[in-house]
Amino acid sequence: MDRFSEAFYPLSNYQYTSNNPIFFTDINGDYFVDPKGHIESLIQKTGEKQSKFGKRINELDNEIKEIESNGGDSSKLKSEHKKLLSAQAELSTMLKEIEKLGESPQAYKINELSSQENHYGSLTMSDDGKTVNVNFLATGSNRFGNLAHELKHAFQYNSGDFSMIRGGGATRNTFDIKFEIEAFTRESIFNDFNNFGLINSQFVKNKAAHYDRLISAPDEQRIHTLNKIKLKISESNRSKITPKEVVIGWEKL
Repeated sequence: MDRFSEAFYPLSNYQYTSNNPIFFTDINGDYFVDPKGHIESLIQKTGEKQSKFGKRINELDNEIKEIESNGGDSSKLKSEHKKLLSAQAELSTMLKEIEKLGESPQAYKINELSSQENHYGSLTMSDDGKTVNVNFLATGSNRFGNLAHELKHAFQYNSGDFSMIRGGGATRNTFDIKFEIEAFTRESIFNDFNNFGLINSQFVKNKAAHYDRLISAPDEQRIHTLNKIKLKISESNRSKITPKEVVIGWEKL
């Protein structure tokens, strides 16, 4: 019996990985694939981007050779070439991360948000701590970018980079601003490619006031905080008390 079957009623018990076993793996029925196929659409869009970037990279290769053979300055074209290669690598990394999420025992639920009612996507946890909700703006021109952004946060959580609160979002003292830099960098490939490679802390803070409250601390300090949370979770479980916070890998402490 799939312990999450009641939460995902649109899918039949016979629809393994939402009928898409090529892209997704469902271990013990724990990993959820969105029934409307948003992730699959993102993967398709990513393929289109990679094809477009690859074509331009080949064009630049030829243009750079021709300019340099005539003794010209190809520095501007080389800069574009480098940027496109970096974007290609980022997209490849994203696909690998989506695959790893598919292999995770953690349940991830893709939720649509209306851009008329919400300005940002989010990553939240269910009250029982069993499901991580990937909430993204499903309407508007940046729907793929916003989904890529929130999936980046899902992968960061899945990697144990920060903890989450049951019924809430990330624990503030474990969520570093660099996680938003990574997410906005990925989003820019789909939204505003001019910003790709230029996103820094100030860019993030200028996006919204709440980003100004994010921590910016050495990894050692954040890891120390996470280890304290893991220890607290371990002690709570031994006492049969439901811990408030959840973090991947607490069992290995």
